[in-house]
Amino acid sequence: GDLQGVIDKLDYLQELGVEVLYFNPLFVSPSNHKYDTQDYDYIDPHLGNIVEDGGAVLKEGVTENRQATKYQKRVTDKKNLEARCNEFVDYYTDGMQIEIHSIRTRAKDPKHLIEKIIRKRGRDQSRKYENISVDNYMNVIHDLMGARILILAKEQWEGVFDWTMDKFMTNATEECYLAEPPVAYTRYGDRDIFGNKIYREHTERGYRSQHYVVRFKEYFCEIQVRTLAEEVYGEFDHKVKYPYRNDNHFLKRYTNTVSQLTDSIDEIISTCFGMGEKGWESCDQYYEKDTYVDWRNIAQNDMKDLLMQEQNQRDEEVDAVSYVNSLILRKGRNRA
Repeated sequence: GDLQGVIDKLDYLQELGVEVLYFNPLFVSPSNHKYDTQDYDYIDPHLGNIVEDGGAVLKEGVTENRQATKYQKRVTDKKNLEARCNEFVDYYTDGMQIEIHSIRTRAKDPKHLIEKIIRKRGRDQSRKYENISVDNYMNVIHDLMGARILILAKEQWEGVFDWTMDKFMTNATEECYLAEPPVAYTRYGDRDIFGNKIYREHTERGYRSQHYVVRFKEYFCEIQVRTLAEEVYGEFDHKVKYPYRNDNHFLKRYTNTVSQLTDSIDEIISTCFGMGEKGWESCDQYYEKDTYVDWRNIAQNDMKDLLMQEQNQRDEEVDAVSYVNSLILRKGRNRA
């Protein structure tokens, strides 16, 4: 069984008059009985969201619990991570009254994780990754779980900020808390919408996003908040430039162009939302004379014109032949 099974039966247990529940150890452990607890701060993941199980318990004579392949399977399998991501969304959105567009989650792909560690230890020479190992990587890597919160207007960031801080700082628990100070990444020249509410870091990479790192159960989770327009830029930039083509001058130019365009889109959306319905109605009078092309009819008319041109061309070819024949016949009559 699991903890959800207990929760589902609470009403039944109350009807029976049960007042106290006594559990065997529930903390992180590679064994089934959990008396060889490895981490007293977190509930073992397999009691809540085990999807893929397997591996073996510790071999005889081995005392380091993390070496049990059963434990490794339970806490690192991608399907188990994805299940925890879904649990995170339920936890994060419970009681939410702010306006957002959507939430996307992902579990770190193992191949991408290995590539990141190699890059950080090699090219980037990151001190954070100097002593990373199979025993500590879950405490070093802070984006094994990732959540992307998408908003339509960039001013909506503040509602997300207040909600996230309330969820993971004001109402923090031993299992769910803010692990790092949040930061807003902006471009030089951007309109300031943050004030002194969040730490800002300016960049020339074209990157705009607010980042939070929270602890959720046994994992760290990185939350990124950005607009839909910025999501388009981010996906494009990561597809063609980041992280291995950052020095490509061609890609620098055109990813920067896309970044500038997405900021313009965000400003247009923000302006429209800021004006509201009264502003839209007031401005309508200045655009009453606007006309728009009916592309469907234009396409049909273009086809008709093309067919008429082809027909006229064929007629001209026939007329030319007839004209030549008439000249030949005329010359024959004159000779006669």
